[in-house]
Amino acid sequence: MLKYISINTFFIFFTVTFLANVALFFDANAHQTDEVPCMVDIVYGDDNSGVVSYFILRLQHKNQTGRNIMGVSVLMKDKDGKTIRNSDARCDVASDGINVGDTGQCEKILQTISGKMMQNIGYDVWIKLLDDQKKDFQNTDFCEIIGVKFS
Repeated sequence: MLKYISINTFFIFFTVTFLANVALFFDANAHQTDEVPCMVDIVYGDDNSGVVSYFILRLQHKNQTGRNIMGVSVLMKDKDGKTIRNSDARCDVASDGINVGDTGQCEKILQTISGKMMQNIGYDVWIKLLDDQKKDFQNTDFCEIIGVKFS
């Protein structure tokens, strides 16, 4: 009878240990990456040579760590989960970063098309360039956060 109890005890111990390790593995991976909605805004302004266009990646991130976050590394993905490009984004643009437990905005200027460039290439080519870039960036549906920069 003693052998039967030992085998059952061993089996229970092994099962509990195995399931705990599997849960820790998946839990650790869930915290290392985070999928959040993101978008690329087009902002127009003026510079010394004319109209300037900025393509700005923007996303909201919740800080679930124990330290303030200054920036994130992201994979920009389309609706099917295909990676379009990668980037980083600063989370300390409008504040001093994202405090512990808070949610804040992270952003990055991905591309700038200056007024000087518009003058050099001409208005029609400039409009085509904007349209092409807009189509590419509008495919971004969500961002996978793959790393963070702490303060």
